[in-house]
Amino acid sequence: MESMRCPACSVMIGVTHVRFPHFACPNCRSEICIPSRYLFKARLLGAAIAFLGCYLMGLSGAVLVVCGVLFSVLVGTMLTTAGMVVSPPVVEKYFHPGSLGLKS
Repeated sequence: MESMRCPACSVMIGVTHVRFPHFACPNCRSEICIPSRYLFKARLLGAAIAFLGCYLMGLSGAVLVVCGVLFSVLVGTMLTTAGMVVSPPVVEKYFHPGSLGLKS
């Protein structure tokens, strides 16, 4: 199992150092982030599990939608956090929006 590593200095990054949407490497202070596609997949899977669970509990209509949305946030967050331990994402360098990654 591959662990999360800083793209700039290759030091291992623990889950306790991760902040959203971006954070500094504990070693070199480079701005890094968890890829948005990783977060999207975890949240989408969380929503699917939450809605399926609510449906299987017998909920329907507006109650299904409201409970599904509420549980989606909870399950998505749990999957994102647990996923970083079970299947760590490749950490990317963070580029500030609108910067195009260019140095000034």
